[in-house]
Amino acid sequence: MTGDEPLLPADRFIVGTDGEPGHRVFYLQIVRDDDVTSVRLEKQQVALLAEHVQRFLSSRPTLVEPDEPDGLRFVPADAWIVGDIGLGPDPDTGLLAIVLEELAFPDDDADPDAAPTGRSVTFTLTPRQQATFVVAANAAVAGGRPPCPLCGNPLSAEGHFCPRLN
Repeated sequence: MTGDEPLLPADRFIVGTDGEPGHRVFYLQIVRDDDVTSVRLEKQQVALLAEHVQRFLSSRPTLVEPDEPDGLRFVPADAWIVGDIGLGPDPDTGLLAIVLEELAFPDDDADPDAAPTGRSVTFTLTPRQQATFVVAANAAVAGGRPPCPLCGNPLSAEGHFCPRLN
């Protein structure tokens, strides 16, 4: 991007998971018309993104009600892994702009000072889409294994080594 192109709005911004708690994979899907971009990320990235989107949304003068969150369109086999996430207001519209960049590792033969290259997607979200994402992201993050009441680490069906009992 040269900075001259307008940021394209997302029609839908979907967060979802695949797998059982403790072994779940987190996905985001950005939908524009019939084009779906799917990315994979860590639970902590989803939680932090939701926190920052909520903070941006809370800075708005009016309260926005979320829509009913959508589920994943499909479980993507070709989703790329998110490394860096950036967000801020689009100066032209005031909407929230989000940039997701692929986690990329430089080639061993490449210049060690060269920046890694990978895919990225940039889009904007309306306040309603932001509110919907926050609700869905918080539900996805909370849908994992329950925490140990003593140490806060996740409990699992196989058992749990609690450092507080040591």
